[in-house]
Amino acid sequence: MNFVIIQKFFNANKMKGYFMALLKEILREVEDGALDKKGEDVVLLDVKKLSNITDYYIIISAQNDRQIKAIRDEIEHRLKSKYSFSPKHMDGIPSSKWVVLDYTDFIVHIFDGQLRRYYELERLWGDAKVKKV
Repeated sequence: MNFVIIQKFFNANKMKGYFMALLKEILREVEDGALDKKGEDVVLLDVKKLSNITDYYIIISAQNDRQIKAIRDEIEHRLKSKYSFSPKHMDGIPSSKWVVLDYTDFIVHIFDGQLRRYYELERLWGDAKVKKV
């Protein structure tokens, strides 16, 4: 077997492991930011095997528009200041009762509690691995 091929394989696996560790750290940062702003029912759905859009959904409930904005701003601030990481796309405004932050590898949904119960994303992705925070 060629040593160069072995070395490339080893480095690719090493980078994949580093990337996964960093992603888990970033996901914890999102969860912590949501909890610091009193987000409720924070759930992480692992949809890697179910979706070609993203690997994870983080779903967060808030009690009102101001709290939706506070959670969104906190998550954006933490990821920008610690990782120089900004969402690739954002949709919704706090007064719409649903804000989405798309970071490609994961998507954050911040809902008004009643709207979250209506759309039931957890049920839609019922086969996903679920981690409640």
